[in-house]
Parts: sequence; structure tokens; C-alpha cells
Amino acid sequence: MHALLALMREREVEAVAVEVSAQALSRHRVDGIRFDVAGFTNLSHDHLDDYADMEEYFEAKLPLFRPDRAKRGVICLDSPSGAIVVDRAEVPVVTVGTPSIAADPESASAADWVVVIDDERAAGTTFTMTGPEGSLTTTVPVIGLTWPPTRHSRS
Repeated sequence: MHALLALMREREVEAVAVEVSAQALSRHRVDGIRFDVAGFTNLSHDHLDDYADMEEYFEAKLPLFRPDRAKRGVICLDSPSGAIVVDRAEVPVVTVGTPSIAADPESASAADWVVVIDDERAAGTTFTMTGPEGSLTTTVPVIGLTWPPTRHSRS
């Protein structure tokens, strides 16, 4: 990771998006890298096999939101773990929520930036984000569901 980032810097790359896993943090693979922005989308069973339980896995993700790792954070409030990250983050954070798919629609509605899914089709998903600085409507080429959206079940 460090060598690749160094090469990118030599080649004047101005921005890089990196997925930083809990394992990367636990195994010190990103030590010495301070991110401009760290993001938290959700907590799922993706890498649970490396940790004793979900709590240990969650705790392994939290160091990304310390000043030695990131300058600021963007936290999704669509899952209950997002609110915990907000409470425990040691850097300034901005929140994002999508009430139509959130486990707690009320919490997602109170986010700094609220996402409303306008249309979901095979060609892409159109959504509007509204926040303190106005709103933005865009379409991303990510396959979506058929309109109208159905509320995702949570277990």
C-alpha cells in the first residue's frame, strides 16, 4: 500500500479512494497513512471470521476515526452501528442517511445529508441528497431495484 501510494504521489495523482478493512487496521497495514476523509457505511459479517464476534470486529474499525488516521469522517446512519461511530469518533464527522432503507428511518432523517432515492433501474440509480448546503440530484450507474422501491427487511 505504501509503495503504491508513493508511486502515485511521484506521478502526481491528486486523489485516491482506498477501502480500509478492519484487518488492515488490526494488522497495521495502513499505519503511517493519514486520510483526508474516512467513511463508515455499515457493519456486516464480511470479515467476521477474523474476529471473535461482531463487537470485536466493530472495535477494530473504530481506530480509523482517530486524528492519527483521518482528518474527518463521513458516517452513514442507515444501520445502528453508524450512530455509535458518530458518538465514538475522535474527528469531526458529517452524517448521511437514507430513511427509505434505514433500520431507523427517524435517525436517518436527522442526518446532516439526507438521501432520497428517486428512481432505481437496471441502468442506474437516481437520488437526491439534501443538506445544509442545498441539494444535489444525480444518477450513478449502479444497478438498482425496480420502482417503486420496497423497504428492505432488517433482521
